[in-house]
Amino acid sequence: MLFTGGSQITMSGSRADAEQARTFRHGGEPMLWFRTGKHEYVVRDPALLRQVESTWMPVNTLGDAQGKLGEEQGKLGTRQGELGTRQGELGTQQGRLGTRQGIIGSRQAALAARESEARTVAEREAAAKERRDIEQEMQALEREMRGLGVKMRDFDKPMQELGTQMAVLGDQMTVLGTRMEEAVRKAEQEMRAIMERAVSSGAAERVK
Repeated sequence: MLFTGGSQITMSGSRADAEQARTFRHGGEPMLWFRTGKHEYVVRDPALLRQVESTWMPVNTLGDAQGKLGEEQGKLGTRQGELGTRQGELGTQQGRLGTRQGIIGSRQAALAARESEARTVAEREAAAKERRDIEQEMQALEREMRGLGVKMRDFDKPMQELGTQMAVLGDQMTVLGTRMEEAVRKAEQEMRAIMERAVSSGAAERVK
């Protein structure tokens, strides 16, 4: 556990380890705590602490980069969600129009049955007028449906562009993840060497 001042901490361990390390810290002082075997040690030497900070600097830098990429992915995801919501609203409107078209289709079927049974001129004229009215309603609905279809297609390109940007950020995050794994392995190897030297030189104070 590396305390670099205030509440900042770089750690490789459990929450219990962090709480244990804090018991040896004086105020907000910089301090390194580590466990080797059954023993625990504390280092307060400024030069050695700077060396430890330098060891973990690449890891922290990559972590910051991952954080920024994550923020960008979050923003893109929000925009995708907004577009998706608007597409959903259009889809709901299309569904309602489809329901109305179905109702009108039923009316057309019922009218066809009545037309076949019409016996007088008045009945045939009334049926013809109703058919024209129904056809006009259906045409109006079809125009609305086509308009909604055009609006829906307007979202295709922005959504594809956002998807492409998200894929690029995902690739970048994968690269950073690989670099982070390598950086952590290297830092941990260097830390083991630093701790061994600190113990052998007496720079590390045994506290347990």
